[in-house]
Amino acid sequence: MLLDQDYIFIIEEGINIPKKKTNRRTIYPFDLMKKGDSFFVPFNKFFTKNGKKYRTSHLSAAASYWGKKHGRSFKVRVDEKDGITGLRCWRVDDNGNSKIIKE
Repeated sequence: MLLDQDYIFIIEEGINIPKKKTNRRTIYPFDLMKKGDSFFVPFNKFFTKNGKKYRTSHLSAAASYWGKKHGRSFKVRVDEKDGITGLRCWRVDDNGNSKIIKE
């Protein structure tokens, strides 16, 4: 698709760049977690067999993004609860050490 040849781009000076609008919301309870807390996400509820790898990386990426933005650290691992395989996300100490520390 070509631009309309009659359109003229006007170059302007002194226009401020607006703030970036990032209203990213998460379905995960990162903001409610204290050090040592964790939550479990079953594969059979939120994950499909073909999409498992994507969703696993999605939870890890969401935890990493949220943690960097708010100065917190999380670890995500495959886990099992009541015979159901899924992912567990822990809030760990703010240096990212895997040792679970209670507040």
